[in-house]
Amino acid sequence: MAHCRVKYFSVIMAIFTVCLVFSLPWRQKIEIKNEEAGLQIIFKKTNAQMSADNLHPLQRKRLSFTSPNSSSSSESQDNNKELRSRGRNIPSATNTKRNLSLEISTRFPWLVRKNYLPNFYTKRNASRHSKQLYQDAYIAFVHNQKSGGSTLKMCMKNMAPSIGADDPFIICDVNAGNYYQSMDTATVRVFHKFYAGGHTFRQCDYTTHACSYITILRDPFERAISSYEYCKVRNELHCQIRDATKVSLREWAKFQGSFFFRQLIYNPEYCTDKFDGAIDALRVKKGIPEAPRQIPCWYRNELMLSHAMTTVDKANVLDYVLENLEDWFAMIGINSEYDITLQLLEGAYQLPFSQCSGQELNYNPYIAEGEIRTHKQRNEIVADLRKQLYSDPEVFDALYYDLKIYQKAQEIFLEQKRLFFNK
Repeated sequence: MAHCRVKYFSVIMAIFTVCLVFSLPWRQKIEIKNEEAGLQIIFKKTNAQMSADNLHPLQRKRLSFTSPNSSSSSESQDNNKELRSRGRNIPSATNTKRNLSLEISTRFPWLVRKNYLPNFYTKRNASRHSKQLYQDAYIAFVHNQKSGGSTLKMCMKNMAPSIGADDPFIICDVNAGNYYQSMDTATVRVFHKFYAGGHTFRQCDYTTHACSYITILRDPFERAISSYEYCKVRNELHCQIRDATKVSLREWAKFQGSFFFRQLIYNPEYCTDKFDGAIDALRVKKGIPEAPRQIPCWYRNELMLSHAMTTVDKANVLDYVLENLEDWFAMIGINSEYDITLQLLEGAYQLPFSQCSGQELNYNPYIAEGEIRTHKQRNEIVADLRKQLYSDPEVFDALYYDLKIYQKAQEIFLEQKRLFFNK
């Protein structure tokens, strides 16, 4: 009898061992090594997985990030898979949600925001904030360049007199460093109903009054195309350092990179003379002829953040941004659904945003060279250019962080719409 039990136990162990052996090839091990350039993640994969990685991006499943209307839970999962597979040079975040906030607050304390109202449509009930609180709140518009922001700024300016408010206070490349430096030391601070500009994302930190952030986002590929065409004929600060007339669209997109991601993680101190020495050393290393004081705030941050953060750091910060996006922004708009964006803003703040419908500023018709007479449709030209960017792995990696944020923003926008129209 004992012999039978031993034999039976041996059979069971043999079956367990076989199952374990066959399961191992499907498991992926990750080893992290310290290198001079930073943390390098090495993936040990099966032959099948390695074969998949060796596919050119054009051989992989194509997904579109253009229409928030087409999103669903399954498509959102597919988009996540596509972003992970296409962003091959972007490592995964190394922190769990539990300790991510602690690491961010310790290593990158300027990223921690405070005193902001969460999303009006998706978070207000849970936060138990009243609708009146949003109506009384300061509104800080984070202007992502070439996403419809000039139109919204003009809209805010036009409605300001009717509610007894000043014109939007602009916080941009010109004044961001000195403005926040003065706010840090001021004993008496002056506040405004409206703020606008590329560097407003910390304004709420300085007040105990109700304060909220809003933004409008655009497909990152289309934003890069629009920025490229715009900067060929304009020399505003977000167009500087690289001459758009002397580089290709591909080079421009890589150079500007994930613009909105940088707007959310910038450090205004980098824009002050305190960091001129560091900026000078980094710009010499990159062969940039402009002196530190001639380099706009956005690119000073690009230099410093690229130097201060490893790719693993950026992956962790991206996770932090994605986790907090819905809490940080009281309303997120989408450029391709501008009229609905205005309706959502009006619903949240009870201000006449929708009266600005149809008032589009800085619109570029994209009449391609040699096509002046035929007036090829704008959408066709943008679609062709977008395909070129989308199929380029280096461009995809450069825009990866903004693609992830835009994907999350689309999900939030859909839920805002659902709650607004089903109220």
